[in-house]
Amino acid sequence: MEADEKMMWIAILLGISAGLLSYILDANLPNTISYPLILFTMIMMLILTGHIPEKILKITKEEIKSRGGWFSNGVIPFYFTWLLTWVVIYNII
Repeated sequence: MEADEKMMWIAILLGISAGLLSYILDANLPNTISYPLILFTMIMMLILTGHIPEKILKITKEEIKSRGGWFSNGVIPFYFTWLLTWVVIYNII
């Protein structure tokens, strides 16, 4: 598995966990508290998406072959996975 793929899968897994956590926060807290907390949680998980490949997997910027690098392999998969997970769970339950 190449560096791009590893980075993308980390973003997807963290997006799923952020989506689940967003639903839990939304279901158990009042809206005035839950929405800022959900935004904070999403931003913190997104920061982890950038640091895990660099620190734990030792992936350098030279190894990432795609043009966008962290944005196309980290931010975009994370955001859409987070949003999809949160919306699907919110509508099912």
